[in-house]
Amino acid sequence: MIYSICAKRFLFTVFLVFFVFFHSSHIAVAEGFYLGGAVGGEYFDVNYGKSVTLNPSDDASVMNRDGDSGQGGISSFKAILGHRWNLSGDLYFSGELDVAFRPDNPVSGSIEGTMIPGNPDSDVFPGRWSMNKNRNVGFSVKLGYSPREGYFLGEGGSVYTVLGVQRLDLTLETTATGTLSDGTMFVDAKSSEKRSVTPWLFGGGIEIGSEKNRFDLRITYSRYDITYENRSGTELVPSVVGFEFEVSEWGAYLGYTWSPGFGLGI
Repeated sequence: MIYSICAKRFLFTVFLVFFVFFHSSHIAVAEGFYLGGAVGGEYFDVNYGKSVTLNPSDDASVMNRDGDSGQGGISSFKAILGHRWNLSGDLYFSGELDVAFRPDNPVSGSIEGTMIPGNPDSDVFPGRWSMNKNRNVGFSVKLGYSPREGYFLGEGGSVYTVLGVQRLDLTLETTATGTLSDGTMFVDAKSSEKRSVTPWLFGGGIEIGSEKNRFDLRITYSRYDITYENRSGTELVPSVVGFEFEVSEWGAYLGYTWSPGFGLGI
C-alpha cells in the first residue's frame, strides 16, 4: 500500500513539473518519435507461502502453513516506441510503450511441508514451486536532463528518472506429495495457474549518443503480490489450499534508440 501511494505521488510530481515547464516559453520544440530495443533481465526475490484451511466455513477451522523463498534471474528482450518533448532549459519529457519477450527460465524452489499429528487432511504436503514471467506490455514516463554542453553524454545524451506501469503474464506451478485421511494419494500432483498483475515500477537511467542515435542503460524496481486458492480435502472434511507469491524485482537493461526526426509537436 505504501509503495503504491509513493508511486502515485511521484507520478503526480512528474506531471506537475511537466506542465510547469511546458507553459513557460523558453523552448517549445519537440524532438519527436523514437524506436528501439533493449536486452537485459530481471532479478527476482520471491517469498512463497502455502496454507491449508480445514472446514473454512466453520468458526473452528484449522489452518496450517509452510513457506519458502527463492531468487533467480530471467532474461528479457524489449521492443520500444516512444516520443520525446523538449521542455524549458535542458529538461525533457517522454512517453514510452514497450513489449517484452522472455525465454522459459522460471524461478523455483521447494517446501518440506508441515504436519499436524493425527490430522493428515490439514497437512501442507511437501513439493516444488516455480514462477515464470512470460511477456508483458508496459507504459512509462520519463523526466530527463540533457545538458547543452553534452560532456561525455554526447549532444543527445541525458540522465533521467522513469515511472511506469506494466501488465505482466505469469505462469505459477506447484507440486504436492501426500495422503489424505480417506486414502487419496498425491504423488507430485501438479497444479498450474496463469495469472496477470499490473504493478508500478520506478527507476532511472542514462543515455549516451547523438540526437538521432543513443545507447541507454536503465535500472528499475517493482514489487507485486499474487494470491489464489484451490478447493481440496475430502467430502467429509473440505479444505482450501492457499498460495501466495510475494515478488520484489530489479531490472537492468541496455538499449539502443533511433529517432527518425519527426513527431507530435505540442
